[in-house]
Amino acid sequence: SGSGGAEVTIIDAAGIGGSVVTCSGGEGPDTVLSGFTITGGTGTLIGTRRYGGGMYNSGSIATVIRCTFRGNTAYAGGGMLNSNSSPTVSDCTFSLNTADYGGGIMNTNSRPTLASCTFHANAGGDGCDAACVVEDGFACAGAPSVCSANCGDGRVDGMEACDDGANRDGDGCSAACAIEPGFTCT
Repeated sequence: SGSGGAEVTIIDAAGIGGSVVTCSGGEGPDTVLSGFTITGGTGTLIGTRRYGGGMYNSGSIATVIRCTFRGNTAYAGGGMLNSNSSPTVSDCTFSLNTADYGGGIMNTNSRPTLASCTFHANAGGDGCDAACVVEDGFACAGAPSVCSANCGDGRVDGMEACDDGANRDGDGCSAACAIEPGFTCT
């Protein structure tokens, strides 16, 4: 917990490289990040791309309270990337984060719980354009809405590694739009 709150307790990863905070070891809801500004992150390197500039969650259900995610960048999830994770995020601010996909937050196979969070001036093809209109290649559902790429539409969007439009396994691009073992896509 940050003493004095996010305004004065800053974790700055500028020049270090990588995600500022990583939860990838099965952290539960009793793992709490509270009262910090998370800034300067560039994401966790997976293959040739970086994910989760501010925070990278993989297989985690951590709790994040009263944090500010500002000025982070990544290929996906500038502020936060959730992969197979369901964190609880409350009273947080996401601003000035950038990514090709999900400037503020990017979710893949994840169901985060968001409460009283503010999103401002994040940039990224996250499925919702600046006018809050659903972008081509994405579908959004639920409240708050969670946007995800339309796997099987023949376009590589969001976190899809491939999309051959076939929507079946065994042809190099799985039904979940992931490259299958033994195949290389160009």
